[in-house]
Amino acid sequence: MPCVVFGILFFTSACVLQDKTDVKKISSLKGSYQLSQTYPIKATDEAFDSSLLTNQMASFYGYEGQGELLLKTNDKKAFKIYVNGEEVFADLSNQKWQQVDISEFTKNGDNNLQVSQVENNNKAKMNVKVPYPVLKDKTEDYTENDNFKLIDQLINAEIKNGFTSAQLVVTKNGKIVKSSAYGNISAYDLQGNPQKDGKKVTENTLYDLASNTKMYATNYAIQKLVSDGDLAIDQKVSDFFPDFKDKKSDKIKGKNELTVKEILEHQAGFPADPQYHNKNYDPDADDLSSPDANKKLYTQDRNEVMEKIIATPLEYEPGTKTMYSDVDYMLLGFIIEQVTGQRLDKYMSKNYYQPLKLQHTTFNPLEHNFTKEQIAATEIHGNTRDGAIDFDNIRENTVQGEVHDEKAFYSMGGISGHAGLFANAKDLAVLTQITLNRGGYGDQQFF
Repeated sequence: MPCVVFGILFFTSACVLQDKTDVKKISSLKGSYQLSQTYPIKATDEAFDSSLLTNQMASFYGYEGQGELLLKTNDKKAFKIYVNGEEVFADLSNQKWQQVDISEFTKNGDNNLQVSQVENNNKAKMNVKVPYPVLKDKTEDYTENDNFKLIDQLINAEIKNGFTSAQLVVTKNGKIVKSSAYGNISAYDLQGNPQKDGKKVTENTLYDLASNTKMYATNYAIQKLVSDGDLAIDQKVSDFFPDFKDKKSDKIKGKNELTVKEILEHQAGFPADPQYHNKNYDPDADDLSSPDANKKLYTQDRNEVMEKIIATPLEYEPGTKTMYSDVDYMLLGFIIEQVTGQRLDKYMSKNYYQPLKLQHTTFNPLEHNFTKEQIAATEIHGNTRDGAIDFDNIRENTVQGEVHDEKAFYSMGGISGHAGLFANAKDLAVLTQITLNRGGYGDQQFF
C-alpha cells in the first residue's frame, strides 16, 4: 500500500553610482551588517599608515546587478568611494543616512570597497554599512527555460504515477529563478486510494522538514551562540549538565569528556535510534520488538528525555568513529535550551525566523494558526508502517500537520533538535542563503 510521502527539491549554490543615481534618505537605521566601518580608519599602531590604499579597503559579499551602500558623512566633499575600482558618484547630504544603489558595479562573490579621503579635514568622517544580499524574484525571466520545462515534465510524470507532491525552488547568484508547486496536499485516503480531486499544493504549503531541522534550527542556533560568545564547541556536555557522566557499570566510557564539537561531528558514541518513545523496542529481536525491552530508556514526556539520554549506553568511544545519530541533535537542542533559557522553537523564532520575516517556518504548525489543509501530509496509517509497527499511543490516521518523526512527536512534544521544523521551500531558500552569504541576510547578521 502506498505511503503519503513528500518531496522538497531545492538547488542552491548589493553597487555603480552615477551623477543621477538613486539616493534614498533613511529616517532611521537599525540592524547589523556584513560591513560597518568608519573612514578614515584610525589605528593606534604607529606602523599603520592611513594613506596606504590597502588600509582603506574592505571587502563584501555580493552578486552581479545587486547591492547598496548605506552612507553617512559630515563632509560630503572629503571622500571618494570606489566599488571594484569604479568610482561611485552620489549627491549626498551631510549628517544623514542615505541608501545608494551600486548594482552596476557589483560582481558575484567578493567585492572590493575603497573609501579615500581627498580633502585634508581632520574632522571629516564617512560611515559605511553594507547589507547582506537578499534573494530577488526573477522567475519571470526563466519561464521559457528548457531545463525547467523538462523538470516540470519529470515531476508531473512522477505525480501521475503515484508520487504525492513537491515544491521546487531554484536559486542562482542571489536570484530565485524557479518556484513551482506540484501535486496534492493529501494524495491518498486511508485505503490507499488516490485522491485526485484533493487540494493542490501551492508555494505556501508547509512541509515537514524532518532532519533538515538539524541544519535550519539546531546548527544555526549553535553557530549564533558561538559567534556571540555564549558557547564554545570545545565545551563539555557536563559543563551544562553535571549529571552527564560515565557510570561504573558502563561498558564504554567517554561521557565525562564529550564535547559539543564531537556531537556536531556525529562522533558522540550514541546509537543511531534508541527509540525512546517505544517501550518494547528491541534491536536484537527479529521484529525489533520484545515486551518492555526498552523500559529503562522509555518516555513520552519531554521533561524526562534528557535523563534518558544521560542513561543511554554509548556504542563506541567518542571521537573514534562517525555514526549519524538523532540523539546527537536531541542533545544539542537541550544544550541550546540550557544556554539560552529558552525552548528551541522560541529561541529560533525570536533570533532567526521573526527577524527574517519568515511567515511559513515553525515548529508545531497546528498550534501556530495553520490548518491541516495548509500542510502536506506525510504518511497514511500514522507511524504503523501499514500495521507492521505498534507502541503506546501510536497514531493510525494520516499524519498531517504533526511532525512525522516518532521521537520528536511522542517524546519531545514536536520540538526537538533533530526533527520537528516545518517550512515551505521559499522560506528554506532564505535560510539557505544565510550560509551562502557567510552568516547574514539583508540587515541581519546571525553568525
